[in-house]
Amino acid sequence: MKILKFLFISIIALFLVAFLYLINSSFVVQKIFDYISKEVPLKYTSLKGTLYSGISIKDLNYENNLVIKDFYIKPELLSLLVQEIYIKELKIDGITLDNKLFETTQNQEEGTTFDLPFKLIIKKLEASIYNYSYEDYKIEELFLKSKNITSDLNSYLSGDFEISAKSNIANLTAFINLNKNNYTLKSNIEFIKEFLDKNIIENLTTNNFNLEANGNLEKINFQINSEKLTLKANKPIDLKNINTTGTYDFSTFNLDITNLNAILNYDFINSNIEATLSIKNNDINSLVFNSKLNTLIKKDILKNLQKDLLIKSQISGNLKEIKFTNNFEANSLKINDENIKIDSLNLEGNSKFNNDNIDIFADLNLKSNILRQKSKIELKLNSSKIEDFLIKAKTVISEISYQNIKPNSIGNVNINTTYKKNSLDINLESKLADLSISSKNLKKYLFDLNIKKINPNEFYKLDEKIKISNLKGKISAEYEDDLNLKGNLVLNNSFDINTNLFKNKEQIKGKVSSKSFETDFSIKDEKTTIKAQIKELKDFEKELNTILEMPKLDLQGLVDIKAQIDNSEISFELDSSKISFEKEAIQKIDIKGTYKDNFISFNTLNFYISKIYDINFEKNFSLKNQAILNIESLSGNFDFDNILISTSKENEDFNIKIDTKDLAISYDNYGKGSLSSNLLVQINPQNKVLITGEVKANKLYINYETPSVSISKDKDIIIVYKNKNKKEKDTFFEDIALQLSIFADNLTYKVKNIDLKASSILFLKKDFYQDLKIFGSLQDTSGTFTELGKSYTIKDSNIYFRGLEPIDPLLDIHATYSVNDIDISIIISGSLNEPRINLTSTPVMSQKDILSYLIFGTTFSSNAQTNTQSKQSQASLFLLNELSKDYAKELGIDMLYFQYDPTTQYIETYVGKNISQRSKIVLKNKSTGGELILMRELTKLWNIELGFEEDTQSLDLIYRKRY
Repeated sequence: MKILKFLFISIIALFLVAFLYLINSSFVVQKIFDYISKEVPLKYTSLKGTLYSGISIKDLNYENNLVIKDFYIKPELLSLLVQEIYIKELKIDGITLDNKLFETTQNQEEGTTFDLPFKLIIKKLEASIYNYSYEDYKIEELFLKSKNITSDLNSYLSGDFEISAKSNIANLTAFINLNKNNYTLKSNIEFIKEFLDKNIIENLTTNNFNLEANGNLEKINFQINSEKLTLKANKPIDLKNINTTGTYDFSTFNLDITNLNAILNYDFINSNIEATLSIKNNDINSLVFNSKLNTLIKKDILKNLQKDLLIKSQISGNLKEIKFTNNFEANSLKINDENIKIDSLNLEGNSKFNNDNIDIFADLNLKSNILRQKSKIELKLNSSKIEDFLIKAKTVISEISYQNIKPNSIGNVNINTTYKKNSLDINLESKLADLSISSKNLKKYLFDLNIKKINPNEFYKLDEKIKISNLKGKISAEYEDDLNLKGNLVLNNSFDINTNLFKNKEQIKGKVSSKSFETDFSIKDEKTTIKAQIKELKDFEKELNTILEMPKLDLQGLVDIKAQIDNSEISFELDSSKISFEKEAIQKIDIKGTYKDNFISFNTLNFYISKIYDINFEKNFSLKNQAILNIESLSGNFDFDNILISTSKENEDFNIKIDTKDLAISYDNYGKGSLSSNLLVQINPQNKVLITGEVKANKLYINYETPSVSISKDKDIIIVYKNKNKKEKDTFFEDIALQLSIFADNLTYKVKNIDLKASSILFLKKDFYQDLKIFGSLQDTSGTFTELGKSYTIKDSNIYFRGLEPIDPLLDIHATYSVNDIDISIIISGSLNEPRINLTSTPVMSQKDILSYLIFGTTFSSNAQTNTQSKQSQASLFLLNELSKDYAKELGIDMLYFQYDPTTQYIETYVGKNISQRSKIVLKNKSTGGELILMRELTKLWNIELGFEEDTQSLDLIYRKRY
């Protein structure tokens, strides 16, 4: 027993020694790998280590298909006794792979199966791969770390894996837990921009994608998240908060995306996307999807929108048919102060796909407070021949009610559109107009517009001055590289306008004409040239009066106008041989100038005035220097030789300064003279005019004679009739103010019976809504006055104006008259309304005798028996009636008045006595007999008279205006 026991111990000891030798001997390891290298084409540069400490191999090479720079393995041999391959540590660094390795491996695996009775356990694993390429894809580096790997080498694999990789596709980090056939995955993927630009889409940038998955060999559940995906275009397209959840069944090959959420941002557009999709058996043709979009378009995209635009969309279908619905939330927008309410707007339809054929049918419905629209749209195309697509659209617009458009004034508008293979037809029909647009090749287009008889007032509120009650016309056009347009428009059945337009790449030419005017224009190189002629201003005004409410100008003449617009500068010319208005005319009109930056420069402003409003100028007016007018401030200077006109704007007032020097004018039947003036005319926003300054008249000759036959025929006297129902504006009284000084030297007043010379210094003052006040005097008046055959000499006379209302100047008149060797002196003093007359004579006589000589040419008593007198004995009734005011007082009566009747050559005498403040009895002595009159003063202007005539014994009631 002892021997057996010793022998057993010896054998065990020998086995242990041999085992220890084997696991600690590098020689054994070397021999093992020498044997393996003979059986398998393996090569290496160095081999170190033992089975116990671990084996390290440098530059391990398998037929150049697999190269490992550093290989280290530390196995556990005792585990083999329990059928386990236990590796404490395995490091594989610097793996280089060749694609032939996978081809060889694949060929060896075909038809070959292994059923190994061992269990593999790797406690720690580290591996790295560098610069592996497959076609255009390259892995720069890949690191694998793992621990606790277990596998039966047939049906399952377990362990924890950590992977990081860099490639030209993406950078990847992943954590994988395998538990036999179950696994969980967490990874982060960062795509490379160059790869996306080349293989996906240019200018696409992404944040990292996070992928989480769990499952087994039959089914995987996954979730993909990313914060942002951006496509850079003119304006970036951002896809944010991307979240995708789904499952993939390896047994049925079914993919189900149960939830796909994202937020799309583009400029003013923000859209929330929710979608689902499924694919069966890896067959893309089985794709079924459903998506919902809630889109917000900010109102900034259209400033007139009252609030953000909200759209709810749903798109669903498969690769055979897609249905879509878009509903717009109610909104409103403001156009020209008009609030347009969009009650509903929706677009729905479906798309059908049959091989290469695609058919899309859609309905568009719009309801608002201004119109309703219904459109049916049909699109057909073939993906192999996209250019042959067909579009048809039928649109009906109804219930149009916008601003002043009367209901049903426009009616329904039908629009039919067809496009097919470069052929386009658009037809619009309504009760107002018909429009057709057609093209057979999309190069040449034909347009025809037929405007039916329209009353624009039914659907649009025109300006009050526009009087267009109907219009009609036709416009036709042709476009192919060049545009040719012809049109005819008739306004109010009388104003006929013809238009021709031609446009090519270089220029635009056109012509607009009517019976009274023609206008030619052209546009080339940003220059616009206009040439117009008004054939007759009277006819032009007549045509304008048919469509515009405008004051009657009664202008006549022909006018030529030329203009050229070059960027911001306009040059213009206006020529006319004569422009007449009423009986007046301005001739030889020649105006040339430019307009730029609110300034008008007049290089030429010439015209000739012969006579205007009976004032004779006989003068050519011509600018001495260039005149510049500022449109904004209305400031400018116009120098016409001896007339200088300056304009300006101060605050809200428009000022015109007029300076004249020795301006010779004459006025038919009034006089002539030479004027020098310095006037300022101020016009305020209420069109009230203030005139200040001074006028100096030199060699002023006046020959105006007031008509004495009928005051109503004197055009210089206006008779105002009171009408309670009609109140006429007195422009001079209300809107004119004066502060005007008038100086006149060498003033001559000469008519058939008056020849006077004088000088004057006058100041005219008038406020708005006030009567005129005159200050100053007429002085050094001398000359002769002849009336009814008697001639009076005036000398050293003056009239003084004191600014009273009404005008009542002081009189200082000295006159002399000689008859029968008697010299009579007449001095009139006092005021115009209360004159005082003093008569003296040589030899000295009484006032009665002097008056008798003035009236009858002899003493009063010698002719008292008769009222009839010859022409030689007639007195100046003017002086007589002035003198009789004082003479009546001496006779004890209130009125003594003489009136000469040229028919009977009889001087009628009126003698009156007041019976009350406003009533008097008048005895009238006429050639036909006497008359008794009861006179009642109603107002300062009107009398009522009741007369009883001696011979006829009739009563006359007279309502008479007083003068």
